[in-house]
Amino acid sequence: MLSRNIIFVDSTPSTNTEAWRIISKGASSGIVITDQQLNGKGQRGRKWVFQEGKSVAFSFFSNHVIDSNKIGYLPILSGLAVNNALTKLDISSQLKWPNDIIVNGKKIGGILCESTIRKKSSRSIVIGIGMNINQEENDVQNLNIPNAGSLKTEYNRVFVREEIISSVINNLEILIQSFPKNINQINRNWMKACAHLNQDVELSYNSKKIKGIFKGLGDNGVGIVEKNGKRIDIASGSIF
Repeated sequence: MLSRNIIFVDSTPSTNTEAWRIISKGASSGIVITDQQLNGKGQRGRKWVFQEGKSVAFSFFSNHVIDSNKIGYLPILSGLAVNNALTKLDISSQLKWPNDIIVNGKKIGGILCESTIRKKSSRSIVIGIGMNINQEENDVQNLNIPNAGSLKTEYNRVFVREEIISSVINNLEILIQSFPKNINQINRNWMKACAHLNQDVELSYNSKKIKGIFKGLGDNGVGIVEKNGKRIDIASGSIF
């Protein structure tokens, strides 16, 4: 299993950056975990704030070959893995396209997927996952992120961070190793977990705002939005 190659670093700018450094040294797969992430990266260059001892930050990397026209499924697959992992720990969560983890309507985590492509298929993939676990209410407020939360604020109890990391990694491996044969099942299960399916949404896309009804997933994990009866495929963006 890929998780046998676990690399723990005391401190790092970001676990994704560390994963790429390790890949450049010849490693084919593994997990990078840290307890002090200094410059965590979010989607579209946003910063993700890590709170030592309370957050989790880890990156899964692999040379698993994925066709370039299916790379867009990585955030979808990864979000579903987190959702499955939390469900097995009796934590109810939902997913917001393309990469947010939601608990009780609050964002408690996100995913950043990166890859290198050669001859129309992936050479390496890196999946970074960051989650707020044991933050108190004042910790969450200090993040200055709208509608943020943590597992502790939503469940009023302390969680074992290592247990959550282990569960996510196990579920991620299961989905990755069967991909893309399991793509239809991923689609179905992701849409069951979607927090805004068939609901009005507002998205940022190509520096514009689009309002419409989120109808599900299209090819390569694109979000499908219906506006005035017309279908719009959103390859990348974020829902407000």
